[in-house]
Amino acid sequence: MKYFQVVVVLIVYVIFRSNLVAQNQQNPNLLWPVSSDTPRIKYVSSISSLREIEKKSTSIFENVLHIFFGSEEQEHQFVQPVGIAVSDTKKIYVTDPGAQGIHILDIANDDYHFISHTLSGNLLSPVGIALSNEGMVYVSDSEQGKIIVYDEDNDVQFEITEHLQRPTGLLFAQQKLYVADAGKHALVIFNADGNFLTEYGHRGAGEGEFNFPIQIAEHDNLFVLDALNYRIQELQYNGKYSSAFGMQGNVTGKFASPKGIAIDTNGNYYVTDALMDNFQIFNKEKKLLLVVGTHGTREGEFMSPGGIAIDNSHQIYIVDMLNKRIQIFQIMNYQ
Repeated sequence: MKYFQVVVVLIVYVIFRSNLVAQNQQNPNLLWPVSSDTPRIKYVSSISSLREIEKKSTSIFENVLHIFFGSEEQEHQFVQPVGIAVSDTKKIYVTDPGAQGIHILDIANDDYHFISHTLSGNLLSPVGIALSNEGMVYVSDSEQGKIIVYDEDNDVQFEITEHLQRPTGLLFAQQKLYVADAGKHALVIFNADGNFLTEYGHRGAGEGEFNFPIQIAEHDNLFVLDALNYRIQELQYNGKYSSAFGMQGNVTGKFASPKGIAIDTNGNYYVTDALMDNFQIFNKEKKLLLVVGTHGTREGEFMSPGGIAIDNSHQIYIVDMLNKRIQIFQIMNYQ
């Protein structure tokens, strides 16, 4: 009995110390560029667990019980987060093929949901995600070769199964669903109800050709992350090629393993790179503006960053896959 009491005391002490350290490390004042009087990017916070979303006020005693007996929260950790989308109300949707489901983080209401059901079973490898203006949620399952569409209550409305091979990145724009299909090396387009409209491209390195397209963004035109061509291709909404930028390399300004793309309302491009463990920002002329992040586990550091999204208050959300978390940054001095 005395031995058990000593163990409990030691655990309580460790938890107490770790809580103090965590409190002291919250919201570090990280800015980029580091030496600039007018920084462009500021670190805001990280999200890694259900408890952080629900903001549970747990006692030391409850933490001890969790150590000995486990907790329900353990079922809802990020396993292999990949894709991300953020609604106008700041509800965060994260695809997680490792957990075979979708994490829905409603921070404003301290609420969390996890969905994994489809019309004919469960999700296997949810990767891409897009939101419509009407609140519909489109999710690509690359392993099953289909797209599942949920409503705001997380109920399945319909599935898209035709004309797809290995769908990855999704974009909902102009009442159409644009799908980057890495298996077909093409961009496939459906209407809002899932009816096939057309597709563009095939495998290659020429204009309008693709080599594993994996993500899509828009700003007046479509911008497709053409992963193994190590470039971003700009296409008009009708599929006509406009321009491209980027080349392979492991130095700033080039792409080693590009994984995600987002564009702010000023037309600047934000590209995550899983091998360089950073995200790079290019202006509308495709000139490099800034590099944010390096390899590591601390705030502002990454291990295989993937999906990226920018919300309506100019906050950047990045899936930090191997660190199993979401990191949030603020675009500063925005005009």
